[in-house]
Amino acid sequence: QDIFTSEELAEATELSAELLASVVIWNTEEGMQVEKLPPRAQMAPMYGITLEDVTGNGLPEIIMGGNLYDVKPQSGPYDGSRGTILTLEEGTLRSIPPHLSGIHIQGEIRNIQRIDQTGGKSLLLMSLFNDYPRVYEMK
Repeated sequence: QDIFTSEELAEATELSAELLASVVIWNTEEGMQVEKLPPRAQMAPMYGITLEDVTGNGLPEIIMGGNLYDVKPQSGPYDGSRGTILTLEEGTLRSIPPHLSGIHIQGEIRNIQRIDQTGGKSLLLMSLFNDYPRVYEMK
């Protein structure tokens, strides 16, 4: 009532949700299993998502980034993400901390792509809205 007028509230549609989290859905022998993403992946909407084996364990990690600044003043910016890498450990997704992953980007990440270079090296290119891209060397 402090944010919306009485008229806006009177015209509003009331909805409910049972799960307010970003998830991954695993297709297992027992059927589809829903797993919530770790807290670091819940901080803001994610727009750039890719899969790459950055740990060298033979399994792909989920590399994500997002944020959204162009929102109504009542909401405030969704800017809690600095990019994150999720890895599968003992059957559960875990976030690799920024001091270990090296990814700590302030801005609105919109796309993440792998670029293979001659000589076998690969880069991770992260494009940002209204900002210059960030490039990381994958080791």
